[in-house]
Amino acid sequence: MKHKTLFFFAVAVLLLADVRATVTDSLNAIMRTSLTTSEKIEALISVGIKVQHEDRAASILMHRKAVELCRSIGDANQEIRALHNLGNFYLLDEKNDSARAIMSEGLELARKCNNEKFIAKLLNNIGVTWSNQNKVGTAIVFYMESTKFDRHDTLRLAKTFNNISVIFLEMHQFAKAEQYAAKALKFALEMNDSLSLALAYSQLGTLMRRQGNTEGSDNYYKKALQYREAMVDPYHRMLVYQNYGVTLNQRHRFAEASRYADTALVLGLQNGSPVCVAYGHHLKGVIALEEKKWPVARHYLNLAEKAFAEGGSWGTRMEVYHNLAELEKETGNTSEALAYMEKYNRMKDSAVRSQSASTVEFLEAQYQFEGKQKEILQLQKEKELQSVSLQQKNTINYLLVGALLVVLAVMLLLYYNYKQKQLLQQKVMRQMETDQELLATRMVIQGQEEERKRLAADLHDGLGGMLSGVKHSFQ
Repeated sequence: MKHKTLFFFAVAVLLLADVRATVTDSLNAIMRTSLTTSEKIEALISVGIKVQHEDRAASILMHRKAVELCRSIGDANQEIRALHNLGNFYLLDEKNDSARAIMSEGLELARKCNNEKFIAKLLNNIGVTWSNQNKVGTAIVFYMESTKFDRHDTLRLAKTFNNISVIFLEMHQFAKAEQYAAKALKFALEMNDSLSLALAYSQLGTLMRRQGNTEGSDNYYKKALQYREAMVDPYHRMLVYQNYGVTLNQRHRFAEASRYADTALVLGLQNGSPVCVAYGHHLKGVIALEEKKWPVARHYLNLAEKAFAEGGSWGTRMEVYHNLAELEKETGNTSEALAYMEKYNRMKDSAVRSQSASTVEFLEAQYQFEGKQKEILQLQKEKELQSVSLQQKNTINYLLVGALLVVLAVMLLLYYNYKQKQLLQQKVMRQMETDQELLATRMVIQGQEEERKRLAADLHDGLGGMLSGVKHSFQ
């Protein structure tokens, strides 16, 4: 509740500020408040997250200030949180090197603080940066390590398994990719988490599309879009619309594909990332290329090329160069076509070399990862067995306690009966004593009464004799 109050207070500060205010002015508005340093940190982080899509520069500046304040008061956990968010902002723009450097700093601090929640998150996101740069062997090492801390968090495991599926898909190991995508979906269904379900269905759709199953892909993307409202982050929504648009284009449903591309463009703009916008431009260019609308295709592909020069996944950049080469070839610009094809081949060769260099690392990581999964499953089984054993022990204990209570109740009842018999016996004995005393008393009284009668008789006889003697004397 306190954090919510701070958040709305900070938002109010921004809303009351001049609409023409710069990012620095907005930041200063928060810093001039009477909040404590800890409260200012919370306000900066909360507002930074709130405006991340509308004004990425403001979010970055606010989080950098939050990191600075955290260090001034030694609040390590808030610093970890701020570094994690800051790295994510760069990751959304696919500025992978910058994102990784910041998140590595946060990871080091999280390890020192033994903050397992953020250790797992940071490991996973660092893995994403390596995956984006086609360093799949390195990426899976980070994903694998993150599972050590995710094993008690089903929701995070779903996201990690989804990322691992992406790695196997890039390696064209479709069976493995499907296996981990299915695991991600299973955990997402267990948790009934809409975002995880959307990401899992989207990954399965991409997997089907990459294997040429556009009908299956279509079905999975439709399922993913059912959860689009849960995808608050425009980046995730943009990817789903983008991927579904690619599938529709492959099925020659160009009008529908173009509508999804337009939506992806809007979401890319909402995300505030030129690279995200470039995905939409690229798709629009590819659709126009399929429809042989050369000027339109050139316009969008050139926009995509310019944006991807600053970042973006290596695979999409390769596709842009390949599509530009096809466009120039179709329009008779041979020299430009060759130039783009050369760029494409250079990237392809680099990707092949990179994959070759990481093959051993990847296989080792894969072996370790699968071993770790077996270990996790074994631990889960042991935990279940321990739970069953504990339940059985508890049942036995309950039975023993119940039996003990019954025995105790019986003993108490027997003791009560014994005491009652004792009391009854004592009562009988007292009654007998009383009766004997009464009998003795009656006998004493009876004896006294007999003695009285005897004395009375004797007295009567004596008086009679005396009176008789007196009578004779008078005569």
